[in-house]
Amino acid sequence: MNEAAVLKLARERVTGFLRGSDRSGSRSTALYTAAVDNSCRELCSKLQQESPAESFCLIATGGYARRSLCTWSDVDVVLLRRDPSSRTQEELARALLYPLWDAGLDVGCHPGSIAEVLALAEADLATRTSLLDLRFLGGDLELYESFKAAIEGCVESWGRELLGRVRAANLARFNRYGASVFLLEPQVKEGKGGLRDFDWLCWIARLRHGARGDYDMLLRGVVEPQHYRELADAREFLLRVRLQLHVLHGRREDRLVFESQEPVARALGFKASGGLLAVERFMGEYYRHAYAMAHLCGLYVARMLGFYWDEEHDHSSVGEPLELGPSAPVVRSGWELEERSADELFLLQRGSVRCVDPAALSREPRTIMTLFEFVQGKGARLHHDTLEQVRGALPRINKRFREDREISGRFFAMLEGDDVFRALVAMHRSGFLGRYIPEWAACFCQAQHNRLHLYTVDVHLLYTVRELEALGSDELEVEFAEVRRAWGRRERRAPLLLAGLFHDVAKTHGTAHSRVGAEQVSALLGRMGASPEDQQQVAWLVRHHLTLSNVAYFRDLRDPKTLSDLAAIVPSRAHLDDLLALSWADASATNPSSFTSWRKTLLLDAYRAALQVVEPEQAGGPLSLEQKRAQVEALLLPEVGRKRASQLAALVFEVPVASQPRYLDSPSELLASHAALLAQHQGQQGSEQRQDLVCHARHRPAAGISQWMVCTRDEPGTFSTQAGVLAACGLSIVSAQAVTRRDGACINSFSVTDARGRAVADPARWRRVQRTLTRVMSGERGLGELLARARHHSGAAVRAGDDRLKRIEVSNELSDQATVVEVVTDDRVGLVHDITRVFLERGLDLQVAKIATRHDLASDAFYVVNRFGRKLGRKSCRDLATVLEERFA
Repeated sequence: MNEAAVLKLARERVTGFLRGSDRSGSRSTALYTAAVDNSCRELCSKLQQESPAESFCLIATGGYARRSLCTWSDVDVVLLRRDPSSRTQEELARALLYPLWDAGLDVGCHPGSIAEVLALAEADLATRTSLLDLRFLGGDLELYESFKAAIEGCVESWGRELLGRVRAANLARFNRYGASVFLLEPQVKEGKGGLRDFDWLCWIARLRHGARGDYDMLLRGVVEPQHYRELADAREFLLRVRLQLHVLHGRREDRLVFESQEPVARALGFKASGGLLAVERFMGEYYRHAYAMAHLCGLYVARMLGFYWDEEHDHSSVGEPLELGPSAPVVRSGWELEERSADELFLLQRGSVRCVDPAALSREPRTIMTLFEFVQGKGARLHHDTLEQVRGALPRINKRFREDREISGRFFAMLEGDDVFRALVAMHRSGFLGRYIPEWAACFCQAQHNRLHLYTVDVHLLYTVRELEALGSDELEVEFAEVRRAWGRRERRAPLLLAGLFHDVAKTHGTAHSRVGAEQVSALLGRMGASPEDQQQVAWLVRHHLTLSNVAYFRDLRDPKTLSDLAAIVPSRAHLDDLLALSWADASATNPSSFTSWRKTLLLDAYRAALQVVEPEQAGGPLSLEQKRAQVEALLLPEVGRKRASQLAALVFEVPVASQPRYLDSPSELLASHAALLAQHQGQQGSEQRQDLVCHARHRPAAGISQWMVCTRDEPGTFSTQAGVLAACGLSIVSAQAVTRRDGACINSFSVTDARGRAVADPARWRRVQRTLTRVMSGERGLGELLARARHHSGAAVRAGDDRLKRIEVSNELSDQATVVEVVTDDRVGLVHDITRVFLERGLDLQVAKIATRHDLASDAFYVVNRFGRKLGRKSCRDLATVLEERFA
C-alpha cells in the first residue's frame, strides 16, 4: 500500500475513533500527527535509500510541529536542501510531498536552502511565527541542526519586531474572525478566545522568557499553576470541538455555525437538563472556556508586554461606546491623568485603577466596593493585576456581606450615578457580581439557542443596562424622542436599571422565566434591604417586561380587549414609562439589527395606545366620527377640492364595513387613502369607467416599511392571492389589514419590507408587483409556480434552534370581536399565503394579520371571524387548530 493510501486510511480510522464520541482533544491530535509523521518519515527513508548522496531535510513547523493536527488541518513543513545544484526542488517535492497531496492533505511547504527560507521569513510575519516551532521529520539531521541554530540566531532580532506587531496582528485577527468571545457562531481557531490566542501566548513567552512550549511556561513560572490548569482545560475543550467540526463536515471547518452546534453537542455527550437544551449546555461550556482562554491570555500578554492586545493604541478614543469582553473596556478618563483615592488605597494611572496595597481587598472585603466606586467615578478600568486580586478576595464575600445594608446601600447608590455599565462590567469580569448576587452567577455564559439572541444571558443583561443609560443621551433618533422623555420623567434610575439587570435572570425556566424571575428578584432585593416600593416596582417590571412588545408585535391595537387587558396590567403612567424604556433597551440589547425602525414604531404605537387607557385625560381620548371625518376631508381637500373631498369621505364613512367593527378608528391618513382608492375603483375620480384593480404604494422610510393597498372586488381568496404575489416578488409582510365592505368591494393593506428589512421605494418594483398580480388574477400565471420559484431562489428554509417554541393556538380569549389564531413555526417564503389559504378553505374572513419573528421562528397572529362575522365556536376552533398543526407544526 502506498503512502497516500496509508494516510487516507489513517484519517478514516481517526475519524471513526472520534465520530459520535467524546475523545481527548490532545490525544486525538497526537494520534493523527503520529500517523502523518510515520508517512513523512517513510517517504524520507525511501528517498535516502534511492539517493544516498542527496542532502535534504523535512521539518514540521507551526501546529504540526506542536503535534496539534486535527483531521483536516493544514500540514506545514519546511523542505530544506543543502546543495541547490543537485536534485531540483520539483523532484524533491514529487518524491516527498506529492503522496501527501494525493492523500488529500493541505500541505503548506517552504522549500529551499537555509538562506532562502530565512529570507522568506524576513518578509512574512506568519512564516516567522510558524518557524518558532520546529520538529525534525526525516533526512539530514545535521542539516536540521544547522537550520535550527540559524533560527535561534534570528529569534532575538525577530522578537523585537514580532513583539512590536502583537497588537496590530491580533487586532486584525479579531476584526476578521470576531472581536467578541460571545458570538452566535464563533470561530474556534482564530476568533477571540480561540486556539490561536494560546499560540500567541506561547510565542510571546518564548520571545520574552525563552519558554519552549506550554509546559515550559509553567516550569519557568511565566504562568501561575491555577491559571495554567484553566488554560490547559480550555485548550483541551476547544480542540475537542474543532476535531468534531472536522469530523462533522469532512473538511476543514473551524467556525461553529448554528447548524453544527447541535450535532457537536451530541458528539461531546451533552444532555438536556435543568431547563436547558443539550446544545445550550454545550454552548455555555464553550463560552466559559473561550472566556477563560481570552481572559488569561490577555492577562499574561498584558503582564509581559504592558498593554492590552485587543485595544487600539489610540488614546484619543476616550469616550467611545463600551463593548463587553474579557479584556478591559475603553477608558473614559484621560490617559495621562494620575490620581489616588481618598483613602490612598487605589491609584489611577494610564486609564487603569490598581490597588496600592494588594492585601487590603482580602483583609477588608468592604474595600472591594470602594474600589468599584472609584473605578466608576473616574471612568477607568480595573488594572489586570487588581482584577486578579479581586478574584482572590472573593471567598470573603459571604452571607453576612450579602446582607450588609451598608454594602447594598452603596451598590444601589452606584446605580444612580454615571457610567453604571462600566462599573457593572468591572464587577462581572472580576467575578464579584456573581459572588455578591448568586442569582446572577447562574446566568454566566448561559447560551440561548436561537438566531435572534446574539449574546449569552449575562452579556445581554449588561447590554440592557448600557442601552437604558443610552436613552438619556442625544444618540436616540429624533423621531423616537418620546422614549427619551419617558426615561427622563423618573426621579430615580436604580429600580429601572435593576429591572434591566435582572429581567432574564430566570431564563432557564423558558416561557415562565418572567414569572419565576419576578419571584427571584423580589427575594434577592429583600435580602439586600431594598425598600418595599422598590421591590414591588422591580418585580413588576421583570414580570411584565415582555408585555408591551408582545402587544405591539402580535395584537390588534384597535381591539378594545387588547386595550382593556393592558389597562388591567399597567397601574400608572410611571409604570408605563418604565415598561417602554425597558422594552426598548431589551430589544436593542438582544439583536440591534432585528430592532428595525418598523419594530420601534410598533412599540411606540403600543405605548401610545396604552397611554389612552392609563391616562385618558392626558391622551385626549379618541376622536368622534365627526372629527375623524373632518380630518379625512382635510387630507383630501388639496387634491380634489372641497366638494369632491366630502363625496370621497362619504365612500368611507357611509358604507358599512362587514369585517371590522372598529374600522373607522384607523388613522385618518389610511382612511383618506382608502377613499381615493374606492373612487378610482368605482369610476368616481375622473375615470370613464370603473377599475377592477386599483393599487397604491406609499412609503414610510422613517418606520422602515412601505404600505401597499389594493382595492378590488371581494372574492374568495383575494387576500391570500395578494399575499402570495408579494412573497413571490421577494417582499416580506410585517402586518396586514383586510377590509370587506357591504358594497362588494374590499381593500387589503399590507405593510412590507425588502429582504433587508427596509422600505421598498423603487417604483419599478411596485409596477412589477401589480403586473404579476394582474396576470395571476387573470389566470395567465400560476401563483403556485411563482412561489415555488421564489422558494428555490431563497434556498433552504431556516430551521428553528428550539423546537419547543413552536405552537399553534386558536383562542377566543384574546379578543371580544374575533378569534385569534397564533402560528409559531419555521419561516418560509409564502407562509402567510399558505396559512390564509386554510382560512379560505374553511370559510373564514380575515380581519387583521400581525406578522413577526419570535426568536428564529415565524410568529404570526391572525384575527378571523366566520361568515356571519362572529367568533368561531369551540368545535370550529379545535378543528382549525388540528388542520393548522397538520400543515405547519
